[in-house]
Amino acid sequence: MPLESVYLNGGLIGVTKTYQTTVPGADTNPTTITVVNSGFTNGTNVTIPTVLDDDVMIICCGSINSGHTTDVPTGFSVGASTNGSGEIDVGSQIVYKKMTAAESGGTVSFGYYNWNRWIIVRLNDAFDIVSGSPNAESTRGDPVSQTISMSGVSTPVMGVATYAVNSGSYPSTNVSPDTSYNDTSVNDLFSGIWLFNSGSTPANRTWDASDGGRNAVTSCYIQFIPVAGEDVTAYNSGIFNLQAVLESLSA
Repeated sequence: MPLESVYLNGGLIGVTKTYQTTVPGADTNPTTITVVNSGFTNGTNVTIPTVLDDDVMIICCGSINSGHTTDVPTGFSVGASTNGSGEIDVGSQIVYKKMTAAESGGTVSFGYYNWNRWIIVRLNDAFDIVSGSPNAESTRGDPVSQTISMSGVSTPVMGVATYAVNSGSYPSTNVSPDTSYNDTSVNDLFSGIWLFNSGSTPANRTWDASDGGRNAVTSCYIQFIPVAGEDVTAYNSGIFNLQAVLESLSA
């Protein structure tokens, strides 16, 4: 049968073959961080609010109890933590996790931290998470000023800082009023965040706590990284063009 006839008649009678073509998928491009919820828990068990898939829960933790130890809930990553070092009677840390909707109403449990300011943020596209510029100090003296180094970091990125103290005040140096979000929780837990979305220029931020007695200060940035698109596979069953016929005859 002439190849032209095969082509015009839609293929070889009784012959089928599946052809697979792989093409790159589209990359994601998150541009905007939005704070969608926040709250404070005075206790070691934090109830997860209603969340959507890929919402990020960030918890700024503190305690002035004795016995400061590493205390990271299951599934969470550490941005910065005093990690049991320094003054044993005060500690703070910043932890974060990409959530699923099924976790709504569940519990995040700590063994040590009993002051927990939580924040839920949402991105407008798929992403991976990394953290950087960690700073942490637990002391009975005046804490050293901390710098979150975000200059040159790609957006979207957010700086996060927390301060647990038995008798202190909200850090003021290069913080207010340029924080995107700040909070003074009961029991002297202070937290602040800086949001840098697409189109803005990330800059270093300073978190300078006073000497309030027992002091634990932590800070870091959390960056949201675009995700490369997965390859997409297209299938074509049968022989419906001349090139497919030639491939079939040569197979």
